[in-house]
Amino acid sequence: MLCVLLGSQGLGNGVWYSGHCSLRISHVVLFLSSVSVDVNECIQAPSPCSVGECENTPGRYRCVCPAGFRANFQQTQCQDIDECRQVPNPCNNGRCENSPGSFKCVCRTGYKLEGNTCKDVDECEDPLKCPGQACVNSPGSYKCVSCPPGFGLLNEQCRDVDECRQTPSLCTNGRCENTPGSYRCVCHTGYKLQGKACTDVDECEDPLRCPGQACVNSQGSYNCVSCKPGFSMINGQCSDIDECRQSPGPCTNGHCENTQGSYSCACLTGYRLHGDTCTDSDECADPSQCPGQECVNSQGSYKCVSCKPGFGLVDRRCTDVDECLHSPSRCANGRCENTAGSYKCACRSGFRLQGNTCTDVNECENALQCPGQECINSEGSFICVACSPGFVAGNGQCTDIDECRQTSDLCANGLCENTLGSYRCVCRTGFKLQGSVCIDVDECADPSQCPGQRCVNSEGSYKCIACKAGHRMQDGLCAGKTSCLLGSISSQFKAFCPCSRHVFPRCFMALTLACHICFWEGMPWLFYGQGEEGDL
Repeated sequence: MLCVLLGSQGLGNGVWYSGHCSLRISHVVLFLSSVSVDVNECIQAPSPCSVGECENTPGRYRCVCPAGFRANFQQTQCQDIDECRQVPNPCNNGRCENSPGSFKCVCRTGYKLEGNTCKDVDECEDPLKCPGQACVNSPGSYKCVSCPPGFGLLNEQCRDVDECRQTPSLCTNGRCENTPGSYRCVCHTGYKLQGKACTDVDECEDPLRCPGQACVNSQGSYNCVSCKPGFSMINGQCSDIDECRQSPGPCTNGHCENTQGSYSCACLTGYRLHGDTCTDSDECADPSQCPGQECVNSQGSYKCVSCKPGFGLVDRRCTDVDECLHSPSRCANGRCENTAGSYKCACRSGFRLQGNTCTDVNECENALQCPGQECINSEGSFICVACSPGFVAGNGQCTDIDECRQTSDLCANGLCENTLGSYRCVCRTGFKLQGSVCIDVDECADPSQCPGQRCVNSEGSYKCIACKAGHRMQDGLCAGKTSCLLGSISSQFKAFCPCSRHVFPRCFMALTLACHICFWEGMPWLFYGQGEEGDL
C-alpha cells in the first residue's frame, strides 16, 4: 500500500508498514506517523489502468475505459469486451477472433473477407483455371468438370446458366445466388424464406432481444434503443412519461402541461418562468410604479403604501429617519439612540429621563444616602461631607446648632443671638464685648465724662458726684490738701491717690497722715491722708 510522506523537501511516496508510512532511503526504512493524505495512484508507473484514462479520486482512483473495454465492478481495471460472444456473431460465415479492444474475422480457405463477412472466392474467374474443361466454383473451392446439366460451355468453359438474371427476380427481399446448374435464394439477414419470397424476421418477438431497452423492428433488422428523455419502458415499448402526475409536480407556482417526451409550465399572472419554476415578477422594479409611495412587492402582485411616521422615502423605499442626526439634539443632556421609525433618549448615570430631557437625580432626597454626614447633590452625582463646627447632621442635612438654647447664661451681661454655625453676644448698655464675654465699660476712663465733677464707675453704668465744700477737682478727683507717700507700702506697689488708679508722682511726700484703706476693684490699697473717710 502506497502512502505519501510530507517533509521539508515536499511530498514523497512511501509504503505502508505496520500502521506507519515509511520511506526507503539508502536501503534504510524510516517509519513516520500516519498522515491522511490522498495518494494520486494515476501518477504511478505503470498506470494502474492498463488501458483507458486513470482518474484520481479521494482515497482511490477509477478507470475510464475506451471503446471495446468495460470497467470492472470496482472501476479499477478495464476489461476487454469479447465481441465474438455477441449474438448474432459479428463475423458472418467466418471465425471471430477476439483481440484487446476489438475483434477480427478469419475466413476459411477459399473465402475472402468483405467487411465482416467471409465470401466465397470464385477461382473460376481465372480463365486458365480449368483449361479444356468447365471450371465449376464451389463454396471455398472449385473443380474442373465437363459441363453438367444447367451449364453451357462458352469459350471452352462450362458456363452456368445464371437463373438469377431472370426478370422478375427469383428471390424477393433476398439475394439470388447462382449455383452450378441451378440457383438458390439467400435471404438477407433479418429475412427468412417462405416459398420463393424472403419475408422480414421480426426479431422483436423475442422478449430477450433487447434487455432493458426498446426493440424497434425494421425491414431485415432491428435496433435496441434506450428510451429518450421523457419516455420509459412499458411492456418493451418506450411510452411517454406524464411528468405532470409526479408528486410534487415539476412546475412550482404554475400549471403543468404534459407533452410527448416532456412537459411545459404555464405561469399564473404576476409570475414568470425561470427553468421549471414560476417565480414572482417584481413589479416594483419598474421605477414608474407607485409614484410618491413605496412599492411593496408580494407573491404574484404588489401594493403601494405610504411611509409610516418616522420613515421617509429614499430611492423609492421607506427608510428609517435617523432623528438623532437632528440639530439641536432631540435628547437634552443625554444620548440619542435611533430606533426603527423613532428614537429613544439614554441618560447617563445620575440622571433620569423626563420627557426628552435627562434631569439630574437628587440622590440626597434619600435620607439614608449619607448616614452621619451631609449629602450634597451635584450634576449626575453627590458627595457625603462631614458637618462644619456649629452644625449637626440630621436627615442627610447639616443643621445649625442653636448654642443659645443649649447653654444657659452663655452671654453674661448680654443677649445671646444664634448665627449659622456659631453665636454672638450682644452686650447690654454699659458693657462691651471682649472675646466672647461682655465686660463693664469704664465710662470714667473718659476724662470728659463728668466735667467739674467726680466720675464714679459702676457695673454697666457710672455717676457724676459733685465735690464737697473745701474740696476741688484735681485730675478727675475731689481733693483737699492731701499728699501721698509710699510709706510702708511694699516696693511692688506704686503710690496712688485715694481710691484712684491713676499714678501721681507728686504724691511722694513725707507727710504724717492718717492711714486709710480703700478698696479698688476688690483689692485693698493702703494710703495716708487727711479728711474723713467719705472723702476717699
